[in-house]
Amino acid sequence: EISCLRKCSHENVVKLIDVMKTKSNLYLFMEYCPEGNLQELLEKTGKLKEEEAVAYFGQIIKGLQVLSAAGVVHRDLKPANILIKGKTLKIADFGLAKKYFNGQMLNSYKGTPLHMAPEILLGRHYTDKVDVYSAGTILYQMLFGTYPFLACTEEEIVKQIKNGLRMKSHTHISKGVKKLLTKMLEADPEVRITLGGVIDFLSEYVEQKRE
Repeated sequence: EISCLRKCSHENVVKLIDVMKTKSNLYLFMEYCPEGNLQELLEKTGKLKEEEAVAYFGQIIKGLQVLSAAGVVHRDLKPANILIKGKTLKIADFGLAKKYFNGQMLNSYKGTPLHMAPEILLGRHYTDKVDVYSAGTILYQMLFGTYPFLACTEEEIVKQIKNGLRMKSHTHISKGVKKLLTKMLEADPEVRITLGGVIDFLSEYVEQKRE
């Protein structure tokens, strides 16, 4: 966790201020984020309007882009691990993060089931695309106030994921954002959109809103 944080200095990644070690403990002094976390915000609001959700999501993706450039896969992205300082979102909790080399395949079972990519749930080898999937679940939760796939067992979650994302005709969500969610929450990691693809979408989205 210390190694990952030191490699990922950015306004959308929580800052590691200092480390202190004693005979029996290791203490990490982190940046203070008085507004709490995204999970707490969503519990108060239920859901967010599309423009606000996409703006917050864009910050998460900027942080994720820094992680990717540093060769770090987070593996536990979820609203509770997104801290808020003012209007700035910061990716936090790197306890399950791992140094990742391009083309490497990982196989450790890490994460939180409702935000976890299906390849991890199935015990298969996976790449850094698992973070793209988890980021998609966060965007979905911000927009709809619930999880994209909700079940009591991991087997049922995987079954729902394989059946594909089903979104009702919510008029408050644009077709473009719905399409992005479908691509991010794709069960097959080979077909799932890349982080670069998500970044391209966000750039186009912002440009369209300016016109």
